[in-house]
Amino acid sequence: MEATIHQAVTVTGLRARYRGIKKVHIEHIVSAIAVNLIRLHAWRNGHPQ
Repeated sequence: MEATIHQAVTVTGLRARYRGIKKVHIEHIVSAIAVNLIRLHAWRNGHPQ
């Protein structure tokens, strides 16, 4: 779990930049999608995590 959080912070710069729960939630969703796409790309190209 900690590795996933570290990857999200490192790759996407996940930080609370916005005020308001809706904006922060959207930022987290977009960051999760980005991390999943990066992992999918690595998996399809045979690169271990």
